Amino acid sequence: MFLSTAIDSGIGLTAGKKLCGKAIPKSDDTYLTTIRLGEKFIQLKKFLTIKQTVQPETHEIVEELRTAVTKLQEDVNAYKTIAETITEKNQDFEEQIIEMRKLDHETLKVIEKLKQVYQQGIRELETELEKERTRVSDLLKIIQPLIRRQMRKLGQKVAEEIKQTQTENKETD
Repeated sequence: MFLSTAIDSGIGLTAGKKLCGKAIPKSDDTYLTTIRLGEKFIQLKKFLTIKQTVQPETHEIVEELRTAVTKLQEDVNAYKTIAETITEKNQDFEEQIIEMRKLDHETLKVIEKLKQVYQQGIRELETELEKERTRVSDLLKIIQPLIRRQMRKLGQKVAEEIKQTQTENKETD
């Protein structure tokens, strides 16, 4: 392919062989002393250079791809912002959780102290109640005989009044 391009470009077969390192008969090589291979190479290069020609459909595809890449970049930036915001919020939440744990610990201490005060109050009330029961029991020992005596007297009076009423009722009848 290279040699046929050399012929088509006008540099010739022998110069093309010399450029690509092919063997040339010595008899031909003696006549090539004035050949300028650099110029021949540039001439061949111009002939072999691929010229970019873009078809209209390709432009549309490239534009679609550009649009897609731009959209993806916007999405990535949006997701990055969201991720940063979530990270900040998570950090805030972690700080709040730490603070709440401190408060919970302090609250538990206060509750424990209140529990101890409550238990102490209950013990003191039970002691006072026992003292009051003892006093009531002692008072009952004193008051019960007095009440019994008064009840007996009251009972005797009632009995006497009943008898008197019965006697009066018999007399009136």
